[in-house]
Amino acid sequence: MPWEVSPVSEIRLAFVHQVESLNNSVTQACAQFGTSRKTGHKWLKRYRQCPAEPLDDRSRRPRSSPAATSKTVEQPILDVRKRYGWGARKIHAFLADKVHDLPSIKTVGAVLRRNGCIDRSRPEADTPQFFERSQPHEPWQCDHKGPIEIARQKVHRPCKKSCVS
Repeated sequence: MPWEVSPVSEIRLAFVHQVESLNNSVTQACAQFGTSRKTGHKWLKRYRQCPAEPLDDRSRRPRSSPAATSKTVEQPILDVRKRYGWGARKIHAFLADKVHDLPSIKTVGAVLRRNGCIDRSRPEADTPQFFERSQPHEPWQCDHKGPIEIARQKVHRPCKKSCVS
């Protein structure tokens, strides 16, 4: 048999009901519901401000971002991207002398992603090639890096076995 799970807003509303209707103290209700008094007072304040709204979790996203990149800085980045199709590093190098308060390369990349200039998805990787064969020594691989030294002379020798399977 599955457990009965109540939505968070209903549990918080039951807390408010304990305090408002049943005249329990906030401390008693907090102890009963396993929360701090600070959180209990926060729920009561939210309920008293607007009783019709559910007491769901609110977004923690900030209402404003004062350090956000301004449109006057973003526009030249987008113009260069549109004209040349370059990436963040090249755009940053190109605009370094021309734009006052140019952000970092990482921020230039974030501006391009935010405006849909860069696709976030990665291409699928090709299937790896395995070198397993049915019999030993079926493929011979040569991984030679430069000339061989014999009797203090450099000799270039090709691989004797075929490197292609």
